[in-house]
Amino acid sequence: MTELKLTYDHYYTYAEIESFLDLAVAKHPNLVEKISIGQSQEGREIWGLIITNKETGKHQDKPAIYVDGNIHAGEVTTSHVCLYTIQELLNKYGQDEETTYLIDHRTWYILPRVNPDGAELYLNSPFMLRSVTRENPDWAERIDGALYPEDLDGDGLVRFMRVKDERGIFKVSDQDERLLVPRQPGDFTGTFYNIYLEGLIHNYQGGPITAAPDRWNQDMNRNFPSGWQPTQGGGGAFPLSEPEAVQMVQFIQDHPNIGALQAYHTMSGAILRPSGNTPDKSLPRADVQAYKELGRIGEEITGYPCVSILEGFIGNPIYGVFVDWSYEHRGLLGLSTELWDPLQQAGKTGKKNFLDRVFNEEDELLKLKLNDEKLNSEAFMPWTPFNHPQLGEVEIGGWHPKYFAQNPWFSLLEDECVRNHAFCLKHVAALPELVVEKVEVEKEGKDIYQITLDIANAGWLPTNVTAKAVELKVVDSVKAEIKGDFQLIKGQAIEDLGQLDGFISAREGWYTFGRSRLQRTMRKRIKWLVRKTDQGNVTITVGSARAGRKELTLNLD
Repeated sequence: MTELKLTYDHYYTYAEIESFLDLAVAKHPNLVEKISIGQSQEGREIWGLIITNKETGKHQDKPAIYVDGNIHAGEVTTSHVCLYTIQELLNKYGQDEETTYLIDHRTWYILPRVNPDGAELYLNSPFMLRSVTRENPDWAERIDGALYPEDLDGDGLVRFMRVKDERGIFKVSDQDERLLVPRQPGDFTGTFYNIYLEGLIHNYQGGPITAAPDRWNQDMNRNFPSGWQPTQGGGGAFPLSEPEAVQMVQFIQDHPNIGALQAYHTMSGAILRPSGNTPDKSLPRADVQAYKELGRIGEEITGYPCVSILEGFIGNPIYGVFVDWSYEHRGLLGLSTELWDPLQQAGKTGKKNFLDRVFNEEDELLKLKLNDEKLNSEAFMPWTPFNHPQLGEVEIGGWHPKYFAQNPWFSLLEDECVRNHAFCLKHVAALPELVVEKVEVEKEGKDIYQITLDIANAGWLPTNVTAKAVELKVVDSVKAEIKGDFQLIKGQAIEDLGQLDGFISAREGWYTFGRSRLQRTMRKRIKWLVRKTDQGNVTITVGSARAGRKELTLNLD
């Protein structure tokens, strides 16, 4: 069977993604089911795949991870990483031990493009937009006298214009003439510039140039009911006002076996963990520890630091964020990875400080060096004179706004996919997994039998996944139910076993000289005493939504 083969010379359109998913189903019908979670505002289906080995159980009876990409229109790298994950899972099934195990014993719900409308506009026009394609209703009234984006030179992009200005806030770097650096105290004479987006000024009458408001100002990743506030920029008219957001939430609500979540974004090179509005000290300690330990694994694989959205990335509270909703409302262990760090590709090392958002000339020179030495000098367009119809002589140029400033240059795209898929494997491997270690039937007398069932959590996380899930009462406990041809003498038909710890608890471990509670809290034994009737057929069902469900059949003869 020929393998699925993703290409890296362009970013996929909606039609190409759909074709890729269809091909995956055609090649691996025993492992794959294609689904739509609903339609976008413009009527496009939001496609996804369910990946699991159907012969080892139903998808809803296995611990599951939800993976998505492209909630933000221009972050098209994210769709590629999702498609790469699909490719690698299916191509390596039966060939790679870890991959095979994680398809036999887990379920993957992968939605490569949850915002198809925005991505189509981004890929098929010169324009950039944050998220969905609903226009700012008063945009036309607010652009009077302001500069709005337009592709003036016809290259299919909106780049940047540098305009000479005595009061300009930039000057040319003495290290590289392509680079503009901030004007410093004492810079009284010389040639100075201001930077604007390539565009036109609506009804220009001279005077200061101001930027027009965003034509598309919605941000679907501020539209979720997690501390949503009307003052949050881009948050929409009310929580879940966007149909795509509603369907993402509904899908997760409808699949209680989902315990982990991976939402891909660009760009920064960071693994972000909740919360965007609450400090670590106010979250359950066990959950913060789990996030940090999983994050350290991600750091080793991707090279990206794992930080709190609030305390390590943004610095100020943000509201209505999807990964926050998934944790605060569903108790999922969710991460939001910001793909693509050009400085990492340029060789910069050392600890990142995302809160220190100041201009760094050394960093900019490193990016230019990357452009010149590895990207054939194609990612940066030299400043080119252009006769602007309103401003006269300007220069247009700068970084490719879509395929460098926001997404990897094509030659670096595959590397991004490889590293992040590798981490996603560890993320899904961390889920709890209920296993039956032993079932034993002993005859105690005429038609009297004792049934002993030993079960264990073979996963890294506890069966509840997070302490938050227990606090919210959104996760069921592990239960064992027995039915069949018998009368129950001792024990309960449904035994509530509570929650089982996972391997993560071993951090409390070995130095307690063998007195660790881990073995006791990861395993449970259930005993039933029964009197056989009829044929003596017995069915035992054991499990919980997030840890998986098992069904056993036996006969009392």
